[in-house]
Amino acid sequence: MARCWCKCSGGDAGAATGLFPPQERSLALPAEVPLTPRAAERLGREAAVQPFDQAARALEIDWGMTMHGRQVQRWSQALGRSLVLRRDREVLAYQERGERPQPPPNEPELLV
Repeated sequence: MARCWCKCSGGDAGAATGLFPPQERSLALPAEVPLTPRAAERLGREAAVQPFDQAARALEIDWGMTMHGRQVQRWSQALGRSLVLRRDREVLAYQERGERPQPPPNEPELLV
């Protein structure tokens, strides 16, 4: 990564640098970052069929960003927890109130 530097005679830069994180750190998204449905599906599929490091390499190629196996592991574990929580809520709603889970929506009919 190439960086451009310039010297500034003003003293204001010192106070502002404490407010912002370093700009050259790599993009490391926490597991709490919500993924789009398509990204979550892809992540889950890759993490389910191969080790996390290999899944990270496959996602790096497709998404064009640097990823590590630990990041894929954190995301896939968070995704798994959210799916289990949703399933448990649906089971509880069925057991207590007889509510069946919503099926996935049907594809729209072709209008042409």
